[in-house]
Amino acid sequence: MLAWGDENRVFAISLFSDSAIDSKLARFTDIIETGEHCDIIPTSLKQYESTGSLENLKPVILWGTPFQRKVWEELYRLPAGKLISYGELAAKIGRPRAARAVGSAVGANHIAIVIPCHRVVGKNGPGGFGGDLELKAKLLETEGLHLPKKISI
Repeated sequence: MLAWGDENRVFAISLFSDSAIDSKLARFTDIIETGEHCDIIPTSLKQYESTGSLENLKPVILWGTPFQRKVWEELYRLPAGKLISYGELAAKIGRPRAARAVGSAVGANHIAIVIPCHRVVGKNGPGGFGGDLELKAKLLETEGLHLPKKISI
């Protein structure tokens, strides 16, 4: 896991090696140095591992299109231990026919776990998660859920 931020704020958390995040972080060079870790992250992740909650870790900087930010803000409100389908998330933001666009926005999330993209599932299966469904299942189990093989939402 890689995390960037300052003592109070998180700018990005990546569960995968993603050079695209480094280029996105370049716009914050006046605020942070790439690779700098937030002091708040280790404590918050230990809390998440034991409780499934990240109450002390709040993202402050979301960069992306207005549509992406709308998706991420709605997803941020989804409580731990709850799943949502791409279609349901699309409906919640007032774009019920935009499930694929929602999927793209979820995939572009730069604050993994905090913006809980692992809680989004496909209509007929577990959905994606950077190709690592085992990690998605582990995160959901931390929250008391099991990744369903087939879903009907």
